[in-house]
Amino acid sequence: MKLTPKAPGVPYNGSHIQFVSRNTMRFNPLSKTLVTAAVAGLASVGASTAFAQMAPQSVDMTVTGTIVPASCSANFTGGGEVDFGTIRLIDLPDSAYYRIPGTKDVTLNVNCNAGKRVMFAVTDAQTANAIADTAMYTALGGITANANYVFGLGTATVGSTPVNLGSYAIQMQAPTATVGGTSAVRTAITQASNGGAWAAANWVSKTVTGFPAYSAGTSATAVITTGTVFQFPLRVSAALNYGSRLQVADNTRLNGQAIFAISYQ
Repeated sequence: MKLTPKAPGVPYNGSHIQFVSRNTMRFNPLSKTLVTAAVAGLASVGASTAFAQMAPQSVDMTVTGTIVPASCSANFTGGGEVDFGTIRLIDLPDSAYYRIPGTKDVTLNVNCNAGKRVMFAVTDAQTANAIADTAMYTALGGITANANYVFGLGTATVGSTPVNLGSYAIQMQAPTATVGGTSAVRTAITQASNGGAWAAANWVSKTVTGFPAYSAGTSATAVITTGTVFQFPLRVSAALNYGSRLQVADNTRLNGQAIFAISYQ
């Protein structure tokens, strides 16, 4: 048996060998599939050994979210400015309070994203200069004879002396409340103290303790209404000091400032 090239000029490549004898016998190249399978098997064994030797690892998944409580927002229709316009000093009587003709209406709006019981209380930033006496109560339309029902309009300097400009009063009108998507007129009610009974409301009293509070109810003595939208119409009347006391040299603006604190639960 003799080893000869496959053909003249063709080098040996290690994968094609021809044996020559009396009868010619040829062996084909080793199957690539078998080689690949063998290599893959060895790799698999190596990987299994490595995986078994690795320390276990973990990663965390967090699940988050925020629960937001129901809330309410408030505003005044028209921005909350009550403007009595221009008052001529010559029209003020010398020895009596001057009721500014007419009244001004403004509406407090409260909107909640869920059913709430809404109430408000009012403080007066100008309480120190409010004029509170029987004649002023009468000038303002016969309000409750109590200093807490008059709010100050600021001061003016006459000569070198500060003079109180006058007072105003706030009267509640019938509020509306939206319950279950339906809006209806309610009764204006007030609560004198925390946990106290509710009663019909008329004039608004200022507070320094959070009470009295005002709200909307189904009747004068009912528990306050739970709703999502509230409108509280308010009517404002004002009266000025004696003309003889207000001999101002320049235009003087009235400067009343009532602060409405809204609470809900």
